[in-house]
Amino acid sequence: MAAITFPSKVGKDGSFAMPKEEVESFALHPGDEITVRIETRNGVQESDEFAQAELQRRAETLFEEADRLEREPWIVLLDPHGAA
Repeated sequence: MAAITFPSKVGKDGSFAMPKEEVESFALHPGDEITVRIETRNGVQESDEFAQAELQRRAETLFEEADRLEREPWIVLLDPHGAA
């Protein structure tokens, strides 16, 4: 997934602008879906509840990915020759 970083200000209606060059570089069109990550510069920190929810979401994603991995037969590690 490609990512960019750019400064922007929130308008009175809650909107913000993305630089035209970035829109063009990603070939974005009206109606395209994007993911937005917000990092404030005014000293406001995310709530513990939000942080916990994000950590839970990331953990679930990792476990789902791990469940899709093809596992190899395990070797008994108590046997030094088998472990080698």
